[in-house]
Amino acid sequence: MTTARIDHSRIPDGAFIMPAQYNDGTIVQQVHMPDGSIRPLEEFMKPDKKSTPPTFPPPLEHPKKQEPVPQSCYLARFPNLVDVVEDNGELVYLITEGNQLKTVPSVTLGGKVAFPPPKEQLPFLIPRWKEISRAYHEDTPQALFHDLIEYHKSFSHLPSEAYYVLLAAWDFSTYIIDHLNYSGYIYLYAVPERGKTKTGQSMIYVSYRGIHQENLREANLFRSSHDLAATLFIDVSNLSKKAVRESSLDIVLQRFEKGAKVQRVLHPEWGPFKDSRFYDIFGATVIATNEPINEVMESRSFPIDMPFAHSNFPKPQPHHGLPFRERLLAWRAHFLIDKLILPPPPQFPMGRLNDIAIPLWQIIKLVSPSHCPQFEELIQEFTEKRRQGKSSTLEGEVIKALLDLQGAVEDGKIEVDVITDRVNQGRKDFHKESSRYIGKVLRRLGLQFSRKHASKRRYYYDVEMLDRLAAEYGLRDTPPDLMSPTSPTSPQIHKIELQGDMGDERDVVSQDVYIPLETPTEELLATQGWCLWQCDALDGEIIALVRDESVKGVPEGYVVYTMSEMAEIGRFKVPQSTIRLVHESKRRTGAALISVESNHKESHHVATQSRP
Repeated sequence: MTTARIDHSRIPDGAFIMPAQYNDGTIVQQVHMPDGSIRPLEEFMKPDKKSTPPTFPPPLEHPKKQEPVPQSCYLARFPNLVDVVEDNGELVYLITEGNQLKTVPSVTLGGKVAFPPPKEQLPFLIPRWKEISRAYHEDTPQALFHDLIEYHKSFSHLPSEAYYVLLAAWDFSTYIIDHLNYSGYIYLYAVPERGKTKTGQSMIYVSYRGIHQENLREANLFRSSHDLAATLFIDVSNLSKKAVRESSLDIVLQRFEKGAKVQRVLHPEWGPFKDSRFYDIFGATVIATNEPINEVMESRSFPIDMPFAHSNFPKPQPHHGLPFRERLLAWRAHFLIDKLILPPPPQFPMGRLNDIAIPLWQIIKLVSPSHCPQFEELIQEFTEKRRQGKSSTLEGEVIKALLDLQGAVEDGKIEVDVITDRVNQGRKDFHKESSRYIGKVLRRLGLQFSRKHASKRRYYYDVEMLDRLAAEYGLRDTPPDLMSPTSPTSPQIHKIELQGDMGDERDVVSQDVYIPLETPTEELLATQGWCLWQCDALDGEIIALVRDESVKGVPEGYVVYTMSEMAEIGRFKVPQSTIRLVHESKRRTGAALISVESNHKESHHVATQSRP
């Protein structure tokens, strides 16, 4: 009989041998190649030199037509998958099928049979199907949200109650990450021993497939993101420096946005369109570091400056978070089966913060609406911090110089050299900026370049754009922002911001003033005819807004404005100084506003008349 043996030198690294069974019960040995293809073991056999002449047994009778043996693979993400769970000691898929929730040992996708990955290849505790099923029928999202807030309070000390609302909403978001467009980083920043690691661990142990890692190697990031859709907790002392050293900074920067993919050439010898692979890197991320992170990354994050804690907190363990993971998976199953739709979002301040805040607000509105006001206040806090930070940048200095140099404008244009001289005032020579670089900053800010005139470079002086930039960079109060009532109790007090600056050259900057008629303002004016508003431009003073002069029952002690008066103010861009003059006149004499006339670009005439 001729014998043969396996030539292992011909089997590539990463390949493995696995038996396969035909429909007639015949078992054959196959070699599963690293690229996913399957080849017969006979290709890797060589005859034994000491073998005798071959003798063959009678051939087996096989069916004339044999169905091809389907390829198999490990898979941990596909559209209707809830998660990989444990059922009676075995790993199975928990999937949605119509309006049902069921477990299956494998699925067939694209002609391949997919199995759950081995348990040792999943670096987190596996949720239990029985507990998920119980939560699916008994738990409520409101109770779960409240319990998550209490859970986080037991492991960390944060600046305010609103930050725990942020963490709970972020926990929920990791379970529907495939239905979101953005996932802002949670950025934990402080000196050592402030509880950053404990806070991050408490989050990662309740999040969807959370992994705590300290390296930023490309291969690890690709596998965690593309294969597992994992939530990452990156815990390093200096994230930016380490990301640059590992050549992975761009990958970390792009994790916050859906659709970002990274291409890598794996097999150049295979030729075009076969040599590369695209990796999906979108995913939820927690960052803990002792050093400031990249400015671009910080703009895509919710920064949490960890305060000093006066008590010690226990160390979070994976089993502490497992019950919450099972409850959150039950909520994910409801989200998929019930086809829940996220509520329409509000308009947060424009920019990147708006992108990352909207998904969390929608989740809070869906599962625990009573916590929306706390989250909205926190976003306003983040907005103000960003504005204050921008004011100290070079762009902020350039904008301030432009505001201060309004008198140097000629024919609607200003020279770059004049701006450069103002920016460089008080700087030492080696810290001074060149006019060429200041010109680049002006272009970056959006100002339009004018043609050269008498060998001098000039830019158009856009008052309206500077007005917006001054607000964005924290160089004056925030733009007009009319808010909903601060309290549901009577009387209704609303908040109005009529902004401008007093006491310097920027006082001439004007803005639109408007009153949106939204519920409950519209209802109050239609029913009782009046409501109270809190005006930031008047140092928080409360004014009474009435439908018209015939309205009765307005509380005493408030300066009264009619809707027609507010509309008259809103016809022109009225500076704050004018608003204060009108208000003082109404306070002293009860005067009625007759008209506001614009004499020229930066001047207004206000006519008032004492009420009878």
